[in-house]
Amino acid sequence: MKLSDISDESRFGVLDEAAAIIERLGQNEDFKNMMFKDDIDAKLDKQSAARLMNKRVYANMPKLMRSAKKDIAAYLALVEGVSEEEYSKDLTLGKLFNGVVEMMNDPVFLNFFYLSQTQCAELP
Repeated sequence: MKLSDISDESRFGVLDEAAAIIERLGQNEDFKNMMFKDDIDAKLDKQSAARLMNKRVYANMPKLMRSAKKDIAAYLALVEGVSEEEYSKDLTLGKLFNGVVEMMNDPVFLNFFYLSQTQCAELP
């Protein structure tokens, strides 16, 4: 599930919690490095862009498992509507990988992420 898939009536409560998690991810160097690579050109077709994105996530997964696993799992649990503990007990590398790929293809997540980067850059 994506943040953009959450129904309107429950979206505001989730967005508040999601914003804090996304802000922490935005401060994580490994996550930022994965998000801000110049390997995807706007001229690429959707399938080629998705293939490059999957390759990028796969290459960065070991770093993310060490530095951002808790925040990624917290975010994914939030959008799934389950507790972190419940989500984490069945967490596999494949599930985490698929969750990160979904995050990177979710326009609401991306808007929040890029907004957090803009706000961080403007702070003295």
